[in-house]
Amino acid sequence: MGMIRSAALAAIATAAVMALPATASAYTHCTATVTRIWAGDNGHVFIDYMTTTGNTAGAVVMTPTNPNREAVLSLAITAMTTSRKITARYTPDGASCAGAHFDVEGVYLEP
Repeated sequence: MGMIRSAALAAIATAAVMALPATASAYTHCTATVTRIWAGDNGHVFIDYMTTTGNTAGAVVMTPTNPNREAVLSLAITAMTTSRKITARYTPDGASCAGAHFDVEGVYLEP
């Protein structure tokens, strides 16, 4: 009986875990044209942009401790000098593209 009981408990535990809602990662993406880049203020990088829809002004802000700072700066410079767009990914779901964002996950360089 012990084996049957253990198997039944395992099946119940598995069913309970499967019934839990899956946690989804959600982000906000803002596709934009880089309008200017500023570096200073003890290592901060500000990438100002204008969105392609709605003409909303915003900024990607990279702090000195952000490990992606140099890579994002490189992509922004490339976008600006080649007239390509970027898509910024912000941590919160449903965030506004307007304003300065410190919650940057990363930046895509668009084709």
